[in-house]
Amino acid sequence: MEYTKDITYNVKYSRNLGTLNLKRKRILNKIIEFIKENKFITIILVSITLLTVIDIVLVNAFMNLFVTL
Repeated sequence: MEYTKDITYNVKYSRNLGTLNLKRKRILNKIIEFIKENKFITIILVSITLLTVIDIVLVNAFMNLFVTL
């Protein structure tokens, strides 16, 4: 039971100091966890971003074509 609580609350025992330490999660680790847990949402967001960038590039190229004519 105690081991389960340690995993749940991210507690780590430091043998050198003889104390308990809480593990802190970095922002990058939180992002990676979000991607692993929500693959569908991540795929949708990446697709929308990619399609938006492609759209902007194509519109820009089209406008440059009109300027040269």
